[in-house]
Parts: sequence; structure tokens; C-alpha cells
Amino acid sequence: MIEIMPYIITYTCIWWFLFFISLPIAIREKIITDNKDQFKKEVTKAYIWLKILIVTILSLPLTYFAKIWFDQILLDML
Repeated sequence: MIEIMPYIITYTCIWWFLFFISLPIAIREKIITDNKDQFKKEVTKAYIWLKILIVTILSLPLTYFAKIWFDQILLDML
């Protein structure tokens, strides 16, 4: 369990970072489409969930490479 904790912590940090970067775009899209019909609102909800899915998928390889990078930095410090 100790071996997997750095991956979980790194993944969580990267996921939230990417999520907050993409959140203003999703909110702006929602504000723009709020004045339109119901179909646009449903599309916007799907768009926000798609952004969450994309962020989740992008976080996985970034976590792997970040962990390798952090391990290399720690080894260089020793």
C-alpha cells in the first residue's frame, strides 16, 4: 500500500489541476447556452462530463511520468 500512495496523491493533484484549468471553459459554455433552449442545456451537461472524462484520461499517463520524474529527482538528491 505504501508503494501505491505516491501514485494516488500525484494522480489526485494532476486531476484537480487539469479539472480547474478546464472548468472555466465549461462554465462559460454553460452561461452562453443557459439562454438557449433545453437541447443546448443537455449538450452543455454532456460537454462538462466529457471534459471530466478527458481530464481523467489525461491524468493517468501524466501521473506515471510524474512519479518517474519525482523518483529520479529523489535519487539525484541522495
